[in-house]
Amino acid sequence: MPTTPAQRAWYERNRERLKPVKHAEYLKNRDKYLAMSKARRERDPVAAWEYNTLWRAENADQIKVKQKQYREANVDILRAKGRQYRVEHREERSRYAYKWRKGNREAFKAYHTVWRHKQKRENPFLWAFKIMLINARRKHAGGHCSPEQWLARVIMHGWSCFYCGKPLTGQTLTADHLIPLIKGGSNWPSNLVPACKPCNSSKHSKTLSEFLTWRARVVNCNA
Repeated sequence: MPTTPAQRAWYERNRERLKPVKHAEYLKNRDKYLAMSKARRERDPVAAWEYNTLWRAENADQIKVKQKQYREANVDILRAKGRQYRVEHREERSRYAYKWRKGNREAFKAYHTVWRHKQKRENPFLWAFKIMLINARRKHAGGHCSPEQWLARVIMHGWSCFYCGKPLTGQTLTADHLIPLIKGGSNWPSNLVPACKPCNSSKHSKTLSEFLTWRARVVNCNA
């Protein structure tokens, strides 16, 4: 390393030209340099921390570029590591998330509001499906329906309301349980039908036969 002012000045003038030479030297003696670096950290951890902090600050742009290149070249590896970490630290991450939400209620509320509107705007179909699953879990309903199975049900019914035949879109589609959860209905695909919001709200906790009888009576009264 340059020690005198003249040596440091020369080094700065020739920094770019020396980079490949220094890198080749490092690769050739990598174990030696790692051992020396570890010894310096153990000998004076404060000085090592200050040096590393200063180096990262001076080379922030270079570090960002290299990190981006690494992420792009190792997408699958990083995703697998991320999944493994989340599984192995599930309880720890849940405790941390709960603690953070509790200590940052307003920030979490604002973040969640923005996230919710973004989800509803970008994928209303999946958002409505998630809400249906959440409500089913709260009522301890049995059965499971995947997004793919639910989409297949919607397509089978021609993207129209099961009860009135009104055409549906991602914004107007809701999932209704033929046998209401409150009356023992399940969350299996066979118990789910696409419905418009008015029909879903009107049916509420009625069974199919109860709803059809009720609707016929309403129609007769309005005739």
